[in-house]
Amino acid sequence: MALTDNYSDEELISELRMFFDEEDGDIDFSQVLSQVTMVDDETFEVRIRDRTFRFDVDFCDVEEVT
Repeated sequence: MALTDNYSDEELISELRMFFDEEDGDIDFSQVLSQVTMVDDETFEVRIRDRTFRFDVDFCDVEEVT
């Protein structure tokens, strides 16, 4: 089941992959999606290798936060 009806998990995974080099090819992004949490009504958050990413619930806008 997709995280949201507004975009597919594959779209989100594609956006997240852009933040990583080819050397990081061993990341199981499908597994990572099972660890997503809601920050507020409009924002999801996920941690990947000590990095935090947030993305909009309605739009597949991914950003890295510090």
